[in-house]
Amino acid sequence: MAVTIPKSAQRINTDSISCDENNSIVNIIQFKGPYDDLLTAGRSFVSGDPVEADWVLKSWGIQRVSGGLGILSLNCTLMEKDSEGNAVSSVKKETWSLKSCRNDMSILAYCGPSEGSNPSRYQIEMWQKETDKDLVESFSFLDGKGEKQSLSGLSEEVAKKIASGVESVIRFYPVLYRKRLYSEVPTDHFSGMGFIDTPPEAGMKAKKPSGLAAVISRYQWLKIQDDCDEQSDGDWLRTESWMGISNADGKWDEDLYGTNRWPMPYGGNA
Repeated sequence: MAVTIPKSAQRINTDSISCDENNSIVNIIQFKGPYDDLLTAGRSFVSGDPVEADWVLKSWGIQRVSGGLGILSLNCTLMEKDSEGNAVSSVKKETWSLKSCRNDMSILAYCGPSEGSNPSRYQIEMWQKETDKDLVESFSFLDGKGEKQSLSGLSEEVAKKIASGVESVIRFYPVLYRKRLYSEVPTDHFSGMGFIDTPPEAGMKAKKPSGLAAVISRYQWLKIQDDCDEQSDGDWLRTESWMGISNADGKWDEDLYGTNRWPMPYGGNA
């Protein structure tokens, strides 16, 4: 809800704009009126409420002056906006954390498109389907024409792992978490989910984690979480997370996770 000023109060044209210790732009907007009316109104104010134009409330205070009057000072910060210029809910607090995530990948992920330079998935799967014990043990198989084929050197290396019982390989990816506290449900909640998305650098209301920018630059990121939970005091805690993949493990597939990812069902590229 917007900040409501009593009709008995008048705006004082003494706006004072400054920058605080968190690099946030602060504007002090003041009103003068009956002290009791201002105090009653102030008790209903909530941090993050819109005040006027592009300003939202950060904190407030009242100074008593003569004649039963008071001066209400509203400490305001700039309203946050999205890339299209639309207002988004004001953030009261922002924290970041970096954790690891286990991802089990199929042993067949070692296969590639070139049979000469990579293990061949076709050869390995044909070998896995082979029922002749002697052929299996010699890492051979019968192709579609019934002719005996032997696994290439690289394919045989992978097949030996499979023969020993290995079906998957453990990999660990970084997961970057951003938690932001709002006074109301954020208007841009659930945006970018399941898409390739570079995490933004820490906002003005956050203490930037050491090395955050360097971590972000080393990986390609997929947004995997955007949750909102109401707190006991009525605030809303939003948790977003991104999973990173390094060049060594490839990149997120643009056809599956990009801006113009394939629809389901897929009907081809028009």
